[in-house]
Amino acid sequence: MSYHQTNEYGHSRRDVLKVQERWRISERKQLLQRLDPQSDDRIFDIGCSSGHLLNILQRKYNIHVAVGCDNDLEVADPKKGIFHLAAENLEGIPDDRFTKVVVSHALEHVEDIDAVLQEARRILVDGGELHIAVFLHNNETIQHPTVRTGSLKPPTQFTVDSLVTQLEQNGFVVDSDIHALDKQTTLPAEFQIPSVLIKAYKVTGE
Repeated sequence: MSYHQTNEYGHSRRDVLKVQERWRISERKQLLQRLDPQSDDRIFDIGCSSGHLLNILQRKYNIHVAVGCDNDLEVADPKKGIFHLAAENLEGIPDDRFTKVVVSHALEHVEDIDAVLQEARRILVDGGELHIAVFLHNNETIQHPTVRTGSLKPPTQFTVDSLVTQLEQNGFVVDSDIHALDKQTTLPAEFQIPSVLIKAYKVTGE
């Protein structure tokens, strides 16, 4: 499906990407509400891409320590607080440093989810918050042209229960306020990939 070519529903890839971007913006707003950034927070964004969330935190919320990492060397820019690091190995990032860690749509694409969660836990202070956003893919959505990743690993298919279990196994207490977002658009069902926002805490003294 090319950028302008339409499918049997009359929707082009451009239409789909526009809807998905609107969804990401809506989700980001809700993620920020749940993150509730405070001026004295120290926030680390794992898989921050070009640093859009970091920019919001720095400019709108006056967060002085808002940094992150991405595995893409092209977006790395230490001057902007974006470090070239794999999510599974945050080498050089100190223990017990950050009050909040964000992992937004990165867990679906990593090889070792437990390693990412352990690194997030390592760099969090006791009682610190982990904020996760993931798409709840299924067998149909991971085969869709807007989701396929070529030779890369297909996205992990999470359920809310499986993710909660994995968080608990890695030393987190999961907040009961799990926020699921179901896409309600005019697009057909295969474009409507629900996502979920989960907040968890590093277990104090563990």
